[in-house]
Amino acid sequence: MQYVKARRLAWRDVAEPSLLFPTDVIVRPFVAARCDGDPLFLQHDAGRVLTLGAKLHLCDEAFESSQSNPFVGPFAYGHECVAEVTACGSAVQQFTRGDRVIVPWAISCGNCAMCTAGLTSKCSVTRGDGALAAYGFGAAFAMLVRVPFGVDPLAVASASDNLTDAYRTVAPYLLRSPEAPVLIVGGAAKSVGRDHMLHIEKFGRFAIPTGARISALALGFQAIACGDGQGI
Repeated sequence: MQYVKARRLAWRDVAEPSLLFPTDVIVRPFVAARCDGDPLFLQHDAGRVLTLGAKLHLCDEAFESSQSNPFVGPFAYGHECVAEVTACGSAVQQFTRGDRVIVPWAISCGNCAMCTAGLTSKCSVTRGDGALAAYGFGAAFAMLVRVPFGVDPLAVASASDNLTDAYRTVAPYLLRSPEAPVLIVGGAAKSVGRDHMLHIEKFGRFAIPTGARISALALGFQAIACGDGQGI
């Protein structure tokens, strides 16, 4: 399924993938999750907005050109999935056919300066002249994460993006200071805020804006007293 333009998706046939390098792995997605950003591109001409933002120097200059803007259609719609390994290159030892893996949205090589610095979405090998290293091909050993035995793939369908984004911005700090409150700002991406609350509940107590209180209680969170009386 490909995004063609705002409010239009289309099914298109593509060539059967094949192994090109010894480090390649071919996967078959079988569980997918919708990112909160996906409807943005479907319902609005986000590519044009990003182009304007680049001209005004408000975002990456690569968005200015249709050749380097990854959100100008057509492109494959969606980027969160759990997949099954169907083929492995000769140098791949970490995975075998039949393994279930999480496929990160940021396609990366794992070896360049950007990747070793932890900035995999800016991978200099797979990014090229584009704004992001995404929606392409990368090194299997650097990217794929095996789904642990016994874990329902449906439960980790968002681990490609939202779950891990929420974890990295919350967990390391609560591990150091379990009693620290956490402020969640925003709400346009509802699932990201939900995932933040799940991680925060796991690692410590937290405070959130009043507007999110009903959603938090509906998820089973327990209300606790905070300085302003608005804590959850």
